[in-house]
Amino acid sequence: MKEDFIKQLLEKHTHSERYPPTSSISRWVTKILLVLFPEQSKKQCKTEEDVEFKISTIEHDLTAILSEMSDRLPSDAASARISSQGQPAA
Repeated sequence: MKEDFIKQLLEKHTHSERYPPTSSISRWVTKILLVLFPEQSKKQCKTEEDVEFKISTIEHDLTAILSEMSDRLPSDAASARISSQGQPAA
């Protein structure tokens, strides 16, 4: 029984798909929350450029996360971009 369980685990370890680390996803979500809820942040934005920079960083991080999974995403999802107005780019 234990040997079967170990074999099953080994099979999953050797044939599992790679995804971005949970820590990367967590940091990305935290950045979003800190922009949306500045009262939770140690550093508040002072200018529109500060907000734009943070949003740009969030978009860059999302692109990096998705690029790690690009071989498992539909081609239109992997190439999608978000415009500055928050709408999918054409």
